[in-house]
Amino acid sequence: MITIRRWCILVIAPSMMFGVLGCSPSSTPTPTANLSAPAEQQLSTEELLTLYDPSSLVETKTLGALPADLQSAFGVHATGYARLADVGEPCDPTDVIGKDPGRCFFVGGVSPTSALVAFKIGGFAGQFGVGEAFVRANSTWIKVHSWDIRYPRNLKELREMTRDRPPVHAFGSCFRIVDRLVNGKCSY
Repeated sequence: MITIRRWCILVIAPSMMFGVLGCSPSSTPTPTANLSAPAEQQLSTEELLTLYDPSSLVETKTLGALPADLQSAFGVHATGYARLADVGEPCDPTDVIGKDPGRCFFVGGVSPTSALVAFKIGGFAGQFGVGEAFVRANSTWIKVHSWDIRYPRNLKELREMTRDRPPVHAFGSCFRIVDRLVNGKCSY
């Protein structure tokens, strides 16, 4: 009779070892930087963060008031569950994928260089509020912060929920709308 300990040694340990080996560096070449944008136009993390100015934002209670390219970055133009629903539209923020959008817009703020939006998203453990901050640089919107928040009713509440709170994800991980890894680091 095999005991639980022996079963773990015989089954779990080898599967973990193969999993680690599967993640080891391979001989495939690393991707090269995007040559379409000169390196001098690429902004550093510090420069991107200095562009974000929540005090310059003007409140919007509808997705239509946000710039079209920012709407596209959120998935407003997607179809089905991946779409972000505007206020008043049918929305199903649960972990069950259906035909209705899985994210519901609350409120946002936008300026020529910064944006802050709040939406509800569902998951296995319930529904969550998410706040995301973007800056406009090099003709594209770049996500610089993401927070777990409550459900704001206006821009003032959204600013309060995101002010002086560390973001959920460190900026060091790729946050670009089109993320690129070069030598294991985010390439901007």
